[in-house]
Amino acid sequence: MRSHAHRKGSAVFLSLFKSRGKVQPGPTTAPAEGRDGLLAAAEVAFAAANEATNPFARDAQLDRVTELMAKGFGATLWRFCAAQRGVDETTAEDLAQQALLTFREALPRFEGRSSLKTFLYGIAANLARSRAVTEQRRERILAQHQESVAAILHPPGGEAEREAHETQERLAALEAALETLSPREAFLVRARLVDRQDYATILPRFQALFGDSVTTAEGLRTLYFHAKNHLGRLLRETP
Repeated sequence: MRSHAHRKGSAVFLSLFKSRGKVQPGPTTAPAEGRDGLLAAAEVAFAAANEATNPFARDAQLDRVTELMAKGFGATLWRFCAAQRGVDETTAEDLAQQALLTFREALPRFEGRSSLKTFLYGIAANLARSRAVTEQRRERILAQHQESVAAILHPPGGEAEREAHETQERLAALEAALETLSPREAFLVRARLVDRQDYATILPRFQALFGDSVTTAEGLRTLYFHAKNHLGRLLRETP
């Protein structure tokens, strides 16, 4: 059974990152002395998690560890990811988010042989390396089979008609996937992907339709992150 961390929103984590090169409103990272204090508090919470006999109390302490690490190192983690070879700002944000979520998932198995900070940054580095290897493999395959790939992607005859048909199929698959999302997820995905609206513009419309369960643009960002992942899974599952 998955930890209840999978069922909790990650607003605290995601609000600490830069997006498209701009610092989000509010604190994005702590000063050095603040980071040291947050790291120390995270180490204490991790020790408490290891001593907890109640699984719910243990999960709560591990959630606390991740929140403290996100508050202390969220923005510096983003910059670390952005400094990796071949990583742009948007990809850096995704990598940083994935690193924190992977960190939370791995905490129950963490044996404390390094600091929590080293553990977190090690996860981010591994994710960046894995992405780089995948990209290099993809580029190598494309280079080796350029003519074959071109023939598959652009076969002779009827290209315009075929592209139009494929576009219609992709749009139909997208609409079918959107229908399976919750109404508020579908609304948010359409507002972002189709209408290209920012979160501040979407927020009052979202609240008018669905109430004030989400009160900030960062809350919408978190919901969109999960909705986009949900939509991606649905599209990958489409035959």
